Amino acid sequence: RTLLVSKFALSNAVDHRYAICGIAVDITDRKELEIELHNSRSILNDILDSAVASVVRARVFGDGSFEYDFISSGCAVIFGYTAQEFMADKKLWQSRLHPEDAKGVVSHWLDRILAEETFTVEYRVFHKDGTLRWVSTAYASRRHTVSHCWVVTIVDHDITERRQAEEQLRYNEAKLREAQRVSHLGSWEFNAITHKIVWSEEVFHIFGFDSTQPEPTLAKFLRQCHPDDQAFLQHRLRQATQVDGFFETDFRIIRPDHSIRYLATKGEQEFDSAGNLIRLFGTVQDITDRKQTEAMLQQQADRERFLGEISQRIRQSLELNEILKITVSEIRHLLQTDRVLLYRIEPNLSGTVVEESVAPEWMPLLHRNIDDRCLAETYIQQYQQGLMTAQADIYN
Repeated sequence: RTLLVSKFALSNAVDHRYAICGIAVDITDRKELEIELHNSRSILNDILDSAVASVVRARVFGDGSFEYDFISSGCAVIFGYTAQEFMADKKLWQSRLHPEDAKGVVSHWLDRILAEETFTVEYRVFHKDGTLRWVSTAYASRRHTVSHCWVVTIVDHDITERRQAEEQLRYNEAKLREAQRVSHLGSWEFNAITHKIVWSEEVFHIFGFDSTQPEPTLAKFLRQCHPDDQAFLQHRLRQATQVDGFFETDFRIIRPDHSIRYLATKGEQEFDSAGNLIRLFGTVQDITDRKQTEAMLQQQADRERFLGEISQRIRQSLELNEILKITVSEIRHLLQTDRVLLYRIEPNLSGTVVEESVAPEWMPLLHRNIDDRCLAETYIQQYQQGLMTAQADIYN
């Protein structure tokens, strides 16, 4: 047990001390809580430091001055500078802002914090290595009446890849418009009377066909389309034959080499004097690169949303078990895996599953102790040095 002992002397009227008294209080429970809180903070700091983000807690005062309370080690990834360097120089972050962005980032920064707004800004910053990076910073503040300041939580993410992808997407769209202007598109025509299809040479290339061979029949063309898109495309074709006007649609095809391509087609109808459809004609463009870029942007957005949700949950809860449970659950949802677990390695190199998110069809491993000699003898030192691996087949 742990005791807190207080001692004091007893004196008479002439200040003659004649006894010493003591009071002992059992503080074992308090000490155990302090140790548990220390361990919880250590684990929480490990989580924050392993995130690909910079998490900052600061106190901001009404005159615009501020003090850093905490900066995670992720700042070295985002900005290139360590937490110690930021702590030592409070002007360091602002000095690394791109001149064109500095005014817009800083101008309304204080007002919005004092108004306790939750907001996000995106800006360019010069990394310590000299490269120009795009950063997204989220701010959340609350008034601390006792300390007469605002407590601000700041989360920084590197969004350089997303910005580059967006720029690439804009560039590709500009090139697409240019290509359309100079007619560098495949053209097609469908005779509504004979059902004959006519393709330009470029359309043959898009579909992976030999341009020296005859055009496919309508049935063969539909078979070339992705099975999940065939019914939708037939519906759009029926609409195009019944409703006068410009039409466009996107669909997928499967080439003879089994590769999947995304196509965008635009067309119009031609009717005779009696209102009968004569033909459909239009253009087709391979938009696979654009679709892949959009998918990459969505993945990046999902990762940013995930980090934002985790950061928000961390701010809302001080319960370590709840934070860990949320973390493994969100990671499994993001990666769409069957199991995500948090594995704690004991001093004897055995391990315990301390938190887990697992699909219903799999046996849970939560709280199970695992004594894996292969891990202890072969990989433990590599993992301590930051090893990350992805195994496609765990049995081979």
